[in-house]
Amino acid sequence: MGAGYHVSGFLSEKVGRLTMTKMQWGAYLSSLDADGKLRAMLASDFHRAHKPDVGHLDANVSMFIGKGNTSPLHPSGYWTGDDVYKQLDHAITMFEILHPGCKGLFLFDNSTGHAKMADDALLAQSMNAKPGGKLVSKQRETSWTDSSGVMHTQSFVFKSGDELLFEAKGVRATPLVNGEVEFATGADVEVQRPGSRTWVKASVVSRENEKYSVQICEAEPARDAGDRVLADVDVSSLQVPAETYKRGTVDVRLVGHSKGLKQILLERGLIDGTSRLKAKCGTADKKKRKEAKAKEGIGIGESVEVPKHAGVLNGEACCLEYLLSEQPDFKEQQNAIQELIISRGHYCIFLPKYHPELNFIERYWSRVKWHARQHSDGSKDGLKTAADAALSEEACDLALIRRYSRTAWRWVDAYSKGLDGVLAQWAVRKSKKHRCVTEAVDKEVNALAKERERASAARAAASSTEGPPLVLGVLADMTAAGALCDNDDGK
Repeated sequence: MGAGYHVSGFLSEKVGRLTMTKMQWGAYLSSLDADGKLRAMLASDFHRAHKPDVGHLDANVSMFIGKGNTSPLHPSGYWTGDDVYKQLDHAITMFEILHPGCKGLFLFDNSTGHAKMADDALLAQSMNAKPGGKLVSKQRETSWTDSSGVMHTQSFVFKSGDELLFEAKGVRATPLVNGEVEFATGADVEVQRPGSRTWVKASVVSRENEKYSVQICEAEPARDAGDRVLADVDVSSLQVPAETYKRGTVDVRLVGHSKGLKQILLERGLIDGTSRLKAKCGTADKKKRKEAKAKEGIGIGESVEVPKHAGVLNGEACCLEYLLSEQPDFKEQQNAIQELIISRGHYCIFLPKYHPELNFIERYWSRVKWHARQHSDGSKDGLKTAADAALSEEACDLALIRRYSRTAWRWVDAYSKGLDGVLAQWAVRKSKKHRCVTEAVDKEVNALAKERERASAARAAASSTEGPPLVLGVLADMTAAGALCDNDDGK
């Protein structure tokens, strides 16, 4: 079976890989107070755990990935958004040590691993419609402004003295102890038997090590004589009976529980008590919209995909989740990476999707993987040795990294000039050794663009049996001659 070796790191066009010396690290720690030093040391622990003693001197983190490589540090065996966050925290410190007094601009692509949200982020999709439930909202308190310009502070859990603004039916106010679900001995509950989806009435007999023993009620049918008592029942297989909570001062049993979408929207005055909006747009709704779009006819290059929500229909939001997600505080919610970087006083940009050419670290990774393939002996240990060697300055020096950076800047400049496709690629290649598309190349590209427009018009007017337009033939010749290759490192 093959092995996967994952490397995550940061690259700077000024210094290359982010690395520092023990002397720099010691000088930085000596400049901090006790609290600051403790924070810096804790942030560096993630790197030390991967490479003891010296891991904190390098922003790179590497690991073997796969289900067979689980560990307390990586329970899933894979690199996750949580890992990116921990790595970034120390990488920012390293940047500040290497560039004192400077503000960094951190670039990330739009991968799912970079989209992790903080545990207390404002996310409408993580909320139920009704109050209660087993999961208590961790969302941070927020502020919103009413139509009169008055600002209000809003919590997502009920506090003593709060008002329930509607009659909530079918609510399960699961008992909480310090925010955690805990059923008391003798409590009336409903339980799912193993292998069954049906809930039956029962009572709690005992609790030990987060597991419960329950007694099935006599009124419920038994499968066999020993079926009345269930042991080692997980909390996920237990629930309290559903109840109706009247409008008014919130019941003490709901204090500490999540308010739910409807209560939050009522508090903001965005709906009234008679609203019959559904909680969320389900997969069935999305499927119907996809089918309707497909029937309308899909153009060339157009996707049949549709948004999660239908949006506003006949002046009314499609669902409660959509209505709340469109509020300013929810729309402005940033992911965990953005919040961390900004809180540390730096800048962050997420690059457009499907444009790796804008991020010069992608060329660096391409070089690293090429070098590792050339020198690996095919074994797991050989892969690690070859990959680690590929990350060295001998394999990819600062001059080559800066060349990759210049190429990325030329792509940015080409797009800013309105170029795309093969014309942008040709302009980037022709302006090699520059940080932007040169004026001479820009003029040539404009001439080619005009020729392309002329050829397109001619093609539209001509029959389909004619040969390809002139500009396409020119570009085909360029490709054949290697003019459209983007070979920065001579591989």
